[in-house]
Amino acid sequence: MRPLFRGVEGVGGLLAPLSETETIADLITFLQCPLIIISLVGLGTINHTLLSYEASQKRHIDLRGFILNEPVKDNSVSIPTNPHWINTFTQ
Repeated sequence: MRPLFRGVEGVGGLLAPLSETETIADLITFLQCPLIIISLVGLGTINHTLLSYEASQKRHIDLRGFILNEPVKDNSVSIPTNPHWINTFTQ
């Protein structure tokens, strides 16, 4: 069956609660929506993104890719290296 929706805003991440028993990941699975993980590009992004990646894989969610968002200019050394490490660990 083809999903009814083309996209859903995740509002807080895959494991953000929608109720006492369901999360955003449960909604994505129910709607059969593909996933794009959007993360801030700065410090802490590798861990956050890889945890979201792992959660999506565990639930067999169709992950289509990653977007690293840079809403504020930051000169952190992590910015140019984060995409490399995320790609390395997620292939």
